[in-house]
Amino acid sequence: MTLKNIFLPRQKGCDETKTHKKLVYAINCKDCDKKYIGETKRMKLTRIKEHINDIRKNKLTSLIAQHCNINNHKMDFDNTETLALESTWKRRIIKESLLTQHTYGKAINEVKYQLKVFT
Repeated sequence: MTLKNIFLPRQKGCDETKTHKKLVYAINCKDCDKKYIGETKRMKLTRIKEHINDIRKNKLTSLIAQHCNINNHKMDFDNTETLALESTWKRRIIKESLLTQHTYGKAINEVKYQLKVFT
C-alpha cells in the first residue's frame, strides 16, 4: 500500500449519498487554534451529535469533551470540515493519523498510529 494508493483512489463518479459517511473530519475550536480530527463510518451528523452529547454529559473518555469542559471552550460544529472520504477502515485510520500528525501539536486528539512521515 503506497501513499498514492491511499490518497488517490480510482474515481468512479460521485454519489452524493456517500459523501456524508465513511470519512475523516475536522472540528475547529472557536476559542483557540486547536482542532479535533476524527474518523467515522457512520453519517457525519450522527457523529457530531455524539460529540455534542459527550460535551453536555462531560464524558471523561471523550477528548473533545475534556477540551471544551476544562477550558470552557466551544467547538465549531456548524463548520465541520470533511477532510477525506474513504470506505476502507484501515485507510481511513491512516489518513486520520497523517492529518492529526500534520497539525504539529494543534490537534485535541492523539495520533492513533505514529507514522515517520513528518519528522
